[in-house]
Amino acid sequence: MKLDYDYIICGAGGAGLSLAYRLADEEFHHKKILLIDKDLKQKDDRTWSIWTKGDGPFDHLAEKSWHKIRFKNDEIDKVMDMAPLSYIKIRGIDFYNYTLNKIKAAQNITFLQDEVISIDISSDKPKVKTSNGEYHTSWIFNSILNVDIDKTKYNYVDQHFKGWFIETEQEEFDTEVATIMDFSIDQKGECRFMYVLPTSPREALVEVAIFSNNILEQEAYDRILLDYIKHDLGIKDYDITETEFASIPMTTYPFEQANKKGMTYIGTAGAAAKGSTGYAFLHIQDQVDFLVDRIRSGKPPSIPNSFYANKYRWYDNVLLNVLLNDRMSLGKVFGDMFKKLPTPLMLKFLSNKTTLLEDLRILSTPKPIPFIKAAFNEFWKTK
Repeated sequence: MKLDYDYIICGAGGAGLSLAYRLADEEFHHKKILLIDKDLKQKDDRTWSIWTKGDGPFDHLAEKSWHKIRFKNDEIDKVMDMAPLSYIKIRGIDFYNYTLNKIKAAQNITFLQDEVISIDISSDKPKVKTSNGEYHTSWIFNSILNVDIDKTKYNYVDQHFKGWFIETEQEEFDTEVATIMDFSIDQKGECRFMYVLPTSPREALVEVAIFSNNILEQEAYDRILLDYIKHDLGIKDYDITETEFASIPMTTYPFEQANKKGMTYIGTAGAAAKGSTGYAFLHIQDQVDFLVDRIRSGKPPSIPNSFYANKYRWYDNVLLNVLLNDRMSLGKVFGDMFKKLPTPLMLKFLSNKTTLLEDLRILSTPKPIPFIKAAFNEFWKTK
């Protein structure tokens, strides 16, 4: 049987589009690729906020960048210089438009608006069945998250967040500073923080993020935002121009174990989201670069489990254990770190790029007892 496509990418989110964007380069035009998503990606439905050295493939899409960030909890309120890094905000619609323009112009890629019904990798010719057709390929990249995680066996917490894009009557915002974590709000027995990303003196994204397995009613998020804007930011007159809401898993569940010959999971479905924070965009780019190098060298586009089973997964497990067992508030944990450590080093750690000596410096910063207890608990869970 002749293959319909060399590769099929299921899902046109951050991971699927990042991969298809790279495979739209001329060097891969001999590869026939199908990209499938049920949505046309014409809505501004999310925001990516990342730190960068300025060398990322999508940094130029930034709507706004900041060189100073603010951290706040009940003990400190600190504005930090990020040099040589910057913090940038990329609108979802700008990312979609930019990547899809290149993808749709590429002679080797077909974008299909359809729903994936099933995937079959039982033969040497994997196939994807959609609502309107069936397609055979040599390899499938799947970013569709569809797994039932045993939360009694694996550390798991939902990160759910809602944001308002607001426009104020007066100039209210310092456009030089992005507030990335403000833990000073009422925690309600959970882990909650705010962030504020000003794009002009009168415009900003104000968002609440909650780490808990208790998804709220939309009105509850609205009340948090309303109270924070009024009492903490001191803003009375403003309009809400847009809203966003999402929920992502924070877990060290080994998603990569679902990878098989003929199919590689990517993005959050492929363990690209950092377990202890949910940060995914930068890790997706590392994952996609690895796969593209495999394709370029003619190797099967699979990812070894060792790519994920590293020291950072252990660190994430310990931090999630601290959170889930209420051993120490994350506001206090991050507060101790941001108070005592250089900001670029902290962000390097969150990007999984530190050396062992840097790890030891970072991990010795918070009070050790909660982490020692969590580490012992995680160790004996593996026995």
